[in-house]
Amino acid sequence: MNREVVKKRRLNTARPTPRRKSSAQSGIKQKETPPSQPDQLRKQHAELQAILESIAEALITLDAKGNILSINQAALDLHGFTNKEEFPINREQSAKVFTATYPDGVSPYPPHLWPVTRALRGEKVMDCEIHVARRDTGKSWIGSYNAIPLSDESGKIVQVVVTIHDITKRKLAEKALLAAEQKLSNHAADLEKIIQERTAKLEENIASLDTFCYSIAHDLRAPVRAMQGFTRALLEDHSESLDATGKDFAQRIVASAQRMDLLISDLLEYSRLSRQTFDLEPVNLNAEIEKALHMLSDRVATGKIEVAPLPKVLAHPTVIQQILHNLISNALKFVARGISPQIKIWAETNQTNVRLWIEDNGIGIPSEFREKIFVLFERLNGGCYPGTGVGLAIVRKAVQRMDGAVGVESEPGKGSQFWVEFPAAPKIKDRK
Repeated sequence: MNREVVKKRRLNTARPTPRRKSSAQSGIKQKETPPSQPDQLRKQHAELQAILESIAEALITLDAKGNILSINQAALDLHGFTNKEEFPINREQSAKVFTATYPDGVSPYPPHLWPVTRALRGEKVMDCEIHVARRDTGKSWIGSYNAIPLSDESGKIVQVVVTIHDITKRKLAEKALLAAEQKLSNHAADLEKIIQERTAKLEENIASLDTFCYSIAHDLRAPVRAMQGFTRALLEDHSESLDATGKDFAQRIVASAQRMDLLISDLLEYSRLSRQTFDLEPVNLNAEIEKALHMLSDRVATGKIEVAPLPKVLAHPTVIQQILHNLISNALKFVARGISPQIKIWAETNQTNVRLWIEDNGIGIPSEFREKIFVLFERLNGGCYPGTGVGLAIVRKAVQRMDGAVGVESEPGKGSQFWVEFPAAPKIKDRK
């Protein structure tokens, strides 16, 4: 065989080389190529930036030299910038763009105390309040600054994170509230001064009026008593010279003089109660009522009086005697004609007070007059019953001066129940 034939045979007998199947055809999953490290960093940075932009508070990060690494939109808005390129890149530029003062807006804030400066020294700064203003636009705000240093494994500071909370509105509200409180305090002080001045003037006028009333009442008694004495002498010594009409006129003069003298006496007593200072002490009500009944013995004889056992009260003996005398006297006086007075006296007690009741079977008092009867010169029955219209006013004044109270429950035709409330006398424990 020649060489060409042999070569051709070799070519024909050579086995064909099989094709390799693709990974998809073979069913074998091909291993994906991992992204490069720069791609991962860019992705993480984008995610971090998205988080920063979503935060409502202003947030700025700086490197160890104080250069700004990132700033979110809230921080740009707070500082009055539209994009990051306009914002100062470091502390030196910031000092040229902004002024920093304390929240009063006057006292300069020292640079060595700025939150970023302190954080770069390793301090953790929280709630540092600073008034910041732009030099070019005048935009200003009061911020609460937090600055936190971040360190690497060796403890070296590599970053500082600054957050800023705008508290301008809160500070303005606090300032307005403080101003309002100060204004209110000044107004209250002025008002207190006016009240004190007017009170002092009123007390002076009342004292002058009391002195005047006392003097007038005291001076009036002399001519009234003279008129009463001379008229009685006229009736006694010259009655035979007077006819029936003359005697009647003289007797009326005596009666009028007696009423005038009684009125003046009551006014003097009322004035004395207004001016006098009382020392309170334990008083036996039963004993004081016995004294009052003794003084009214002529009138008591015409009626019936029941007195229950009574507790001791804290009062002034002489003044309480006047109160009891006036109330019992009224109970004996204001009864319908032909009716015998019936009086009951008892007391109700609690831990602090004693309420003394004086009940009668008199003519009663309409509801609209229950307060008026304690007013000076207030008389409900005109001239039907004798009196000056001062007795119950004296009762109220005396009771009030002893830290008590007085009132009445009554219906016309069904009698009255006067009550007087006194502080209860302190109980003394028996010594064993």
